[in-house]
Amino acid sequence: MSLNGADFGLRALAHDAFGRNVERLARRRAWLVIGIAFVIVVGLAATFQVSRNIFGLDLRIYRDSVISTLRDHRPLYGTTHEEVALPFTYPPFALLWLSPLALLPVAIDAVIVMIAGFAVCALVYETVCGRLPLTTRLRIVIGLVIVAAMFTDPFRLTFGFGQVNFALFLLVFADVFWLPLRWRGIGVGIAAAIKLTPLVFLLYFLWRRQWRALAVSIATAALCTAAAELVIRGSFMDYITWMRAHSGDIGSPAYVSNQSLSGVVMRLWPGSDPQSWMWLAACAAVRCARIVCRDLAQAQRHRGARPADGLHNCCSHGVAHLAHFVEPPLGGHRGRRSSRSALAGSLGQRCGHRTMGE
Repeated sequence: MSLNGADFGLRALAHDAFGRNVERLARRRAWLVIGIAFVIVVGLAATFQVSRNIFGLDLRIYRDSVISTLRDHRPLYGTTHEEVALPFTYPPFALLWLSPLALLPVAIDAVIVMIAGFAVCALVYETVCGRLPLTTRLRIVIGLVIVAAMFTDPFRLTFGFGQVNFALFLLVFADVFWLPLRWRGIGVGIAAAIKLTPLVFLLYFLWRRQWRALAVSIATAALCTAAAELVIRGSFMDYITWMRAHSGDIGSPAYVSNQSLSGVVMRLWPGSDPQSWMWLAACAAVRCARIVCRDLAQAQRHRGARPADGLHNCCSHGVAHLAHFVEPPLGGHRGRRSSRSALAGSLGQRCGHRTMGE
């Protein structure tokens, strides 16, 4: 009996080791396929974007603003630059957060931003797929779909302009998936101090009645803003007053790339006052999103509520250019007893955080 038991134990250990090796090899094969696809996309994207005048447009604004404000002591808001005749439009803390960009040439910054964007996608892919019992084939398919999605305008223009959307996405994603529950809200707070739009995710904490996360988010954003005020005196009041009076400096909301309801109304009724129409449509979108989020929360599919939150923000925002919009969530199976929307909700975090508009 003891020999039979020992033999059975050895077989079980061998089976477990074999299973781990198979899983490791399958994961390596999946990463190999996706890595090759990434290399192809990087080459194509770089070849396409370098030939365009918009390449690194926002990135150059960030760098020039850091240099003119922190080194030359010029006003942060209202200052335009010789190379790019556009002003800095983000909250003051964004300048501190973006200050390392001024240490390197713009070409190197552009490469770093592009590689960082791909790295964020890879981290999100690994985190989500690692939590779901997916087959190797489905893992590869999902990865290749994500790679193919990088040819869509939200990805392509983000890389081309050199925007910070991927970093904001990572902050909120880390807040949800990686930070302990007691620290939830820090990522959203930092992101909101860099751009105002992530404040919309406070509504998610509010609807979920996660009061601690809501308080942590607000406190974090306030601390970041206070830190910026210590470095750049008077910058917060300048942002509140001057930027609110010159919000049109980033371009006309009627421009075709503005895909929000405000832009649609302005193009349909040019020359008229679209404010009442815009706010009616925005209120309707907010109301619908609130109902969807409430129903998702009641069905315990909380992660599906975040894409709905971000999507309604795109529609009701005053300016939502193509680079700020969303990709459709990816769906899949998580098992017989769980909802198909689990994977869609997880990967659909992408939707919520591609909405980082001005």
